[in-house]
Amino acid sequence: TVSQLDSVLSQLVADHPVAPPIEQSTIDHKIEEAALLSKEAMSMFDMVEATTGTEMKTKVFTMFCEQVDESVTQVMDCCTQRQDSKQHKELTHALKSMASSAGALRVQLWCEDVELNAEQDIWPEEQARQELLKQVSLTKRAMQESVAPSGSSPSTGAAQTADALNPKLSCAFMSDAVPALQLRAETY
Repeated sequence: TVSQLDSVLSQLVADHPVAPPIEQSTIDHKIEEAALLSKEAMSMFDMVEATTGTEMKTKVFTMFCEQVDESVTQVMDCCTQRQDSKQHKELTHALKSMASSAGALRVQLWCEDVELNAEQDIWPEEQARQELLKQVSLTKRAMQESVAPSGSSPSTGAAQTADALNPKLSCAFMSDAVPALQLRAETY
């Protein structure tokens, strides 16, 4: 239940305090060196399942894959327009929160970098925006592979797992990006 998850997450936060912010000069290297999926989040999913008997990873990953494209589109549109730095920071923060909750570490690190720059009204250039698309695509694939049953191919396993949760969600893992963004992602 939600209250059980809240209790487990509260204990996890108490046991593992938040790390200080990453310095700007090292963030680019940290993104490429970081795991796509946070080991801490993966451990948390295992701990929740062991403690409560509820398998959360597939549900969380499915929700992330289903909602991330819309958030990325909003961030990209705002970055392209370069008109409202407050909105840019809010949208990036929302994407960072979504990524953090799902354990999408590289996407989270990208957002942290952009948030730091937004404080100084610095907008991400095209190459940085393409990096976000790349990391979202890689993360979705890693999530798909993570929930695929043993012995199945990632594409069919994730779809079957998502189908078991909710038939409408099966396509969430199959899409790398919204169509408008996919063309740009393929050129990377």
